[in-house]
Amino acid sequence: MDCKYPGLKAAIEARKDMKIRVTPEQSVEVQKIAFECGFKWIDNNQTIHYKDREFLYIGTPEYKKHIIAVYASGNWKEFSLDHDCFVDEIKHIETKHPKNKFGEYLKVFNLIANEIQRAEKLHGELPDYLMDQVAILNEESGEVTKAALDHVYSQKPIDDVYTEAIHTAAVAVRILLNRRDK
Repeated sequence: MDCKYPGLKAAIEARKDMKIRVTPEQSVEVQKIAFECGFKWIDNNQTIHYKDREFLYIGTPEYKKHIIAVYASGNWKEFSLDHDCFVDEIKHIETKHPKNKFGEYLKVFNLIANEIQRAEKLHGELPDYLMDQVAILNEESGEVTKAALDHVYSQKPIDDVYTEAIHTAAVAVRILLNRRDK
């Protein structure tokens, strides 16, 4: 691809967290380059989207490469494609920046999303009655407590605690997704 912005591809490949101010035309070009570098949208597609957004956030959580079109908290280094310093700025990209929690959040959200899909296949939809939904949430929460007690007092694996916490979070998210007042 013939890029108008020298160094952009290298910067996208090297940078963990980039916030790039873009026009709609620039957004298309940045997305194409990011897709070439193996980046995807959070939903894993590589289709040009969100051309109207002022910024594209490109991040590399430990497990996947993502483009994000909405504000995300984290240590995002801002770039503008409209000034001549872009190549110079890329030379100063350091990997020493403080650890970005957003990548960790994405990893956990991905685990929760996978658990939601697994639970829906296994158990179907949540009951319609809110108190039944909350009872399921409390049952899952009790399993986290039991796993924690087993870990602390019986030396059971701590992974059991985390697994049950993911199950609990999945039920909580399912309750939110099942809201009747949307």
